[in-house]
Amino acid sequence: MKIFSCHFCILLLTALVLLSSCQKEESTVPFNISGFFTANTDSKAHIYKLTDDMGNVYNVENNDLIIDYYNSGTQARDTTVRVVATIYAENDGKYVISSKTLPISTIAPNYNPKHPEGPDPIKLKSIYIGGGHLNVVLGIMTENGQGRHELFYMLKNDPEHIRIKLYHNAHGDNPVYTQIIYLSIPLTQPEYNIQKNDTVLFSYKSFEGDCVEKLVYR
Repeated sequence: MKIFSCHFCILLLTALVLLSSCQKEESTVPFNISGFFTANTDSKAHIYKLTDDMGNVYNVENNDLIIDYYNSGTQARDTTVRVVATIYAENDGKYVISSKTLPISTIAPNYNPKHPEGPDPIKLKSIYIGGGHLNVVLGIMTENGQGRHELFYMLKNDPEHIRIKLYHNAHGDNPVYTQIIYLSIPLTQPEYNIQKNDTVLFSYKSFEGDCVEKLVYR
C-alpha cells in the first residue's frame, strides 16, 4: 500500500507539473483572427476598422497598412474594401493587422467578349456566403507566379437564382504549382434584389470537369 501511495503521489505531481507547463505555454499564444473582412479606410487610406462576416467589429491601429486599391496604384481613401487579413489583440484593446492580402473581387463583373472564354481549370478550395459577399478561395496553376492570368465572371439574376460563372484564362502559363487566389464577389447590389433563402449557383471548370456549387443566401 505504501508503494502504491508513493507511486500515486509521483504520478499526481508529474500531472500537476505538466498541467502547469501547458497552461503557461497556452497563455503565451497571442489571440488572433484570420479570414475575410470588410475594411474601412480613412482620408489617408489607412485601415481603421475591420468587420468580419459575422458582424463583429475590430478597431485597428489607424497607422496600420495603407491600402493600394486592388494593386492599381490608386489608394482607397474614405471607403470600404474587402480584405483577407490576420489580426491580433493588443493590451490596449486595439487590434493590429499582422498580414493582409486583397481578394481580387474587382475581377470583371461581366465577361469581356474581346477575350477568349478562358477554358483553363481552377481548383476550388473553399466557398461560402458571408458579409453580403460570395467568398471564394481557389487555386490556379502557374509556373512562376508571374504569368498573366485573367479571371472574369458572368452574373445572371433569375427570379429564384443568382448565377455566377467564373472564367479563367491562363494564357498558356505552364501548370507547375498552385497559387492561391481570393475572391469576394458582392451579392447585395440593389439590381440583384437578392432575398433570404435565394439560391446562388457558382459554376466553374475544375481539373475534373465542369462543376456547379449551390449555396443558399441567409
